[in-house]
Order: sequence, then structure tokens, then C-alpha cells
Amino acid sequence: ALSALGASGCLDHGVFRCTSNAQCKPDGFCESTTHACSYPDPSGGCASGLRYGAHAPDPLANRCVSEACPTMNPVVEMRGGGGHACEVRQNGVVVCWGAGADGQLGDGTTLSRSIPVALAPDALGAARDLALGARHSCALLKDRSVWCWGANEAGQLGDGTTAPRTKPVAVRDSAGRPLNGIAAIAAGGAFSCAAAEGGTVMCWGDNSAGALGQGTTAAEPTTSAQAVIGLENVATLSARDRHICALKSDKTVWCWGSNEQGELGDGSQDLRSTPTPVLLPAGQSIDAVAAGAAHTCAIGGGQLWCWGANQLGELGDGSNRDRPLPTPVPLPRVTTIVAAGHHTCAGQDTGAAWCWGANQAGQLGEGTTSNFGVPVPVTGIEDAIDLSAGDSFSCARRHDGTIWCWGDDRLGQLGNGAPIERVRPDGDVSHLEGVLSVSAGGAHTCARHQTSAAGPPQTVCWGDNQAGQIGDGTRLDRATPVPLKIMLDAAQVVAGALHTCLRGTNGGVWCWGRGGAGQLGTPALIDGIVPTNVSGLGEEAAGIAAGRDHTCALLKDRSVWCWGANTEGQLGDGTTTSRSNPAVVAGQLDVVELALGGAHACARHSDGTVSCWGRDTEGQLGDNGSVAAPLPVAVQNLTGASSIAAGGSHTCAVLADRTVRCWGAGGLGQLGWGALQDHNIPSKVMNLSGVVEIAAGENHTCARTSADEQLDTAGSVFCWGDNRAAQLGNGDHDPDRGFGPVPNAPPVVSGDAVAVSAGGAHSCALKRNGMVVCWGSDSAGQLGDAAVLQYPTAQPTQTLCP
Repeated sequence: ALSALGASGCLDHGVFRCTSNAQCKPDGFCESTTHACSYPDPSGGCASGLRYGAHAPDPLANRCVSEACPTMNPVVEMRGGGGHACEVRQNGVVVCWGAGADGQLGDGTTLSRSIPVALAPDALGAARDLALGARHSCALLKDRSVWCWGANEAGQLGDGTTAPRTKPVAVRDSAGRPLNGIAAIAAGGAFSCAAAEGGTVMCWGDNSAGALGQGTTAAEPTTSAQAVIGLENVATLSARDRHICALKSDKTVWCWGSNEQGELGDGSQDLRSTPTPVLLPAGQSIDAVAAGAAHTCAIGGGQLWCWGANQLGELGDGSNRDRPLPTPVPLPRVTTIVAAGHHTCAGQDTGAAWCWGANQAGQLGEGTTSNFGVPVPVTGIEDAIDLSAGDSFSCARRHDGTIWCWGDDRLGQLGNGAPIERVRPDGDVSHLEGVLSVSAGGAHTCARHQTSAAGPPQTVCWGDNQAGQIGDGTRLDRATPVPLKIMLDAAQVVAGALHTCLRGTNGGVWCWGRGGAGQLGTPALIDGIVPTNVSGLGEEAAGIAAGRDHTCALLKDRSVWCWGANTEGQLGDGTTTSRSNPAVVAGQLDVVELALGGAHACARHSDGTVSCWGRDTEGQLGDNGSVAAPLPVAVQNLTGASSIAAGGSHTCAVLADRTVRCWGAGGLGQLGWGALQDHNIPSKVMNLSGVVEIAAGENHTCARTSADEQLDTAGSVFCWGDNRAAQLGNGDHDPDRGFGPVPNAPPVVSGDAVAVSAGGAHSCALKRNGMVVCWGSDSAGQLGDAAVLQYPTAQPTQTLCP
């Protein structure tokens, strides 16, 4: 066996102390309190589900891992948000894991974590309770103050600003004073609320659905706590998405906010901007209430009631009919209830856990991914004392102090240490060979490969498939390549942010995936889960390119035609009107290459000049301006271009002398000129020569070089820019320095790369042996490494002990 430290040798004897999960391969954890490797317990004899390995220090070797934390500091509270989860220890320390792109983990970074991370004591005082929104988190401290962190575009942090925060900030009232004397808190999609010890309630954040209880609706953010009208004697709160409910001390429930599917329980579907009583049966008292995305549930005397949206069975009454009034659920002796995006879970006094509703990621925990409209038992959970639920995952706290989670794990929501990114291109894409080209999209990847010596090239895709962009006829994410539902002879395949297009060997164009902006080129503005022919182009396409939500084709006559979103003029037809039918780009008659970015497009002409159109706020058009151009403009100071690439908000070109020029957004180093700032004319990329190919991702860039400067010669790959998801592949993944402003040696792939592609937060290279390697974010399986994306049964969370 290879040493876990990476050196050759055997571990036949002796003690091994670990510092990271990677040293406990293939499926082990490095326990933070003992620095010893533990592994899943196949015998089932360990209550924690984990057993120490043979090389753990005595007396731990081969013994069960003890409780998640010592009894002197157990978990006392657990909450699930949109894609993240947090817990509170008895000593007040907050620990979070899962999605972190908006700073909602509170650790000072925007990284997602599959290993729980504790908030520093100097960042947040001792906590007693938590409330997690879609992309933000709040804590009620033991001193009765409230602190929040994460996304803040609607003022949901309540600190008087709309600036996101990666560390906790104090919530303030309209006079700028920190809130105090708070007894309970709740967080919706983009708003938050707090109940004072006297029973009054204050809210802040998004009020577009009246969720702040002000008697009004407003699009403008409310950045400080405002009193809810006409509400008192409140004991607890529960919020989700765009509505909130309060349980009063008299055991009645009052709700307000969005009511499109009857989630307020007042018998109507009318929005309520002030609290309205839920119409429960006369005399029915309530002990607990839980708000989901568009449904609500409550417990009274062991009886469970639910109301609101029910398309996916989230009410548990065996039907799929929405219910604007409380409906009993046939599950007795219920003591705990949690509601999430579109599923619900309940705990009984026996310790058994039951879930129902949406189950596409296994969030019901019964072992499949089928939806259920009635309660089904969670496999293996018979001693739960607390439950929590995120949008597509669920967790249980067990009697022994351990936390077990199940469902979606793409962003580390289950906290089990599963890898969600790859810092180096270690290993080829699983089950794929004979590859001719590769294209990386937002969070999915596609490739053309030769399946047989005689047959035409075929297309396979993998990764994020929520919009159907993999084209296999489903919306299931895939961590290994799968073929298209419709077999097509492919001459070219390109992956956009959430859609994919293919140019056939006959010159026809087919698209699939997200279609709401018309980017599929079909009359219906809907998603397509199988390839559909783009009308209006015939069989004249010589090249295609896909952007965030627009698409273009280069025809055989060298004209350019585009379709899809056009709010920034990215279709180049002189308007800002989106269209689903292809329209010609004005004045482009000698184009040889296209490149599409987030909301802009560029064309390389036969004379080596480049023109661009669309969004220009960050300077991505290269015309020394910052105003969107619905008609093509010439890139300044640029001649002899031999290749171009467009990223989210930046553009690059390889010149005839094999150097690279980039322009546009540069705050994360994606321009490669050493400065972390935008630049609206081309600037030279430092430390780079002999370049034959360029690729631009959302906020990073990669280039391929070759020793003889010939496109067909294998060479090396260098990357620069945003590295927060390890998309540069250099192994340097420092959360405090999440970027690389210039290309640096050694290369990511050395010597044998024949093509490179950059996606949203991942990158891929095609090697000369016909294999593909990818690195960076693996949030939806876009690296093709067969990673487990969902767990339909409970898994132990790798909790931390302070």
C-alpha cells in the first residue's frame, strides 16, 4: 500500500497520524480530535457508522469512533438552508458546511465545504440558535443579539447595507442600534425576522411578497429591522422562501407573505402583507410550525397538519392537490417537523424519522430517488432527536450526538468530506476514450469521441443536468459521460452556461438545455432535454458558439447569425430584443471564428482583426469604452489574431507571434497582465509565449502552448485568474488568495495536451492519447470522475469538535 503521505512504502506496522481526508484514502475521514483515520463500518456495530483504522494510535485502533463530540460539548441545535447547513455546540460555537459561494458559511471565504468549518470565536460570540436562508445565515447569541452573514442583495443581513458579508455582522434597527432582547429568529429566501422577548416581531430584507409584514410590498431592499404590524405574544417563528409563520403563546398560528399556492393556510391564494390567522379546526392548538418553499406544516397534540403547494407530494396526504386550508397527515405521535424546498420530514416520539415530497436527490432518505406523496421511513434512522432540511437534503441528530445527512451532496451539503473539487488534473474522465474534442460549459462538459473506426463521431456529456443540458432525456446530474438521447453525427459540440449545441456533419445545428431566453433556437421558450433542430439555418453552418444564454452560428458564406437573450445587444442585430429565431449580425461577412461570453460575442475576421458586440460594462468589447454595443465594434490595437476566446466578462486573443492579449473584467486576475482590475483595451498576458490555443471560463483563462508553435502539436496548458474552485489546476487553493493574476510554471498539463477548454469554474484538457482530464469544481459531476452526487440513505457527517 502507498503511504497516505504520498511517499512510496508500506504501512505494515506503526501508527499513522493524518491531517486531511486525502491521507485516509479511498473513503476514510481524518478525525479532527484524534488525527487518526476512520472508515465506514461495514459490520454495522458502530453507532457512529465509523471505525478507526488499524494504524490509529492505541487504544483507538480498530475501535468505533466515539460520539461526534464529547458529552461536555454536544450539538444543541441544527439547521438547514438552501444548500448549506449549520449547527450550534453547547459552548456556543457555530459550525457550517455546504454551499459557500455567497459567504453563507461565515468563515471569511466564498468556498463551498464538504468538511464542517467552525466560525472563529472572535468573529461570532456564543450562539444559542440559528436561522438559515437560501444564501445567508443568522445566529441568535446568548446575549440576545442577532448576527447574520452571506448574501445581502435584498438587505437580508440587516446591517444597513446590501453588501455581502463572509463574516458575521450585527443586525440593526432603523436607528442604527444593534438588536437586543431577542428570543427567536427565522430566515426566508432573502429576508430575516426576529421575535423579541416581549413577543413583538421585526423583519428585514426582501419585501416583494410582503414577507416583512409592513402592510405593503416593495422591490427596494429593507436593510434594517422593521416592526411587523399588529403582531404580539409571539413565541417562535418559521420562514422559507417568501413567507413566514409565527406561533403565538396562545397556540395559534399566524402567517404572511406569498400565498400563490395557499401556503398561508387562510383558505385563499391572496398575498398577505400583514399577519393572517391560519384557519385550523376550531379548538386545535399548535405546538410547532414549519414553513417550506410554498407549503407549511404544524404539529398539535401529536397530530400533523399541512397546507399549500402539493404538486410533488409535499403535504403528505396522498394527493398532488394544493390545499389552501390545513389538511391532516396520516402520521401519528409526531414531535418534530421540518419543511424545505419541496419536501417535508417529521420525527416521532419513538425516534423514527419520516419524509415525503420531492426526492430527485434522495432527500427523503428511503433509498430511492422517487417522489412520495405519503410519509415514508428514513432508512437507518430510528433514534433521531432533531431533524433539519435544506432545499434538497435532510439531516438528523441522533441520540449518540452524531449527525447523519442524506440527499444532494453536490456542494458538500452532507458534510461527509466527499470531494467537491479537484485541485490538479489527477485521473482521466471515467469510461471515455477516443476523444476528438472537448467543451466545458457552466457546470457541465461535453465531448465528441470516435466510438468505432468506421462510424461517425458521437457526443457524450456529463455534469449539471438540471436544465437538460446533457441531452440524455432526463434532468439527472451525471458524474460519468452519457450519450445523447438522439444519436447525431457530430462535427462540433459547444457547451454554454446551461445549454449545449451541436453542429452536424451535414451542417445542421441542434440545441438542448435551458431555453427560456430563446437560446435553443426553437419557437417554444422552454427547456429541452433532448436535441432539437434549430430552424432557419438549414444545413449551412460551418461553426457554432454558445454563451450564457445566447447562441451564434458561422455560416458557410462567412456571415454570422445569432439567437437567444439580447438584453445587452449580444445578438448584434442593432436591437436589444431577445429572439428565438436566428438573425444575421450586421456587417459581419468575412468571419472565420466566433467566441461567445456571458452577454457579449466576438468574431475573428480573415484579416486577423476582431470585432465584438453586446455588454461592455467591464470593457469586454475592447473598444476603449464601457457602453453596450448592439452592433459590432472593432477591438482597438489588435491585429494578427489567430484565435479568440470569450469568458464571462472578458475576452482574449492569440496573435500571430504566439503571444496573448486579453481585455475586459480583470478583478480576479483573468486578464493575466498582473493587475487585478478591468481593462477596456487589449493588454499582454505576462510570462506566456508559444501559445497556439486560448480558452476563457467565467472568471479564469487557460492557454495551450507547443514547442514548435503549431496548432496540431501536443503541448502544455497554463491557467490564470479565479482559483476559488481550484479551476487553475495548480494545487494552490488558498481561500485567502483565490486567484492567480499571471500564468506561472509549472504547467497544469505538461507536454501532451492537444486541446483545452474552460467552463464556469472548471477546466478540461484533451491529451494526445484521446483521453480527457478535468480539474476545478465538481459540484455537479462536471469533472466526469464518477463522484457520488447524491445519497438516498443517511450518511454520517464529519462533525468537528471545538
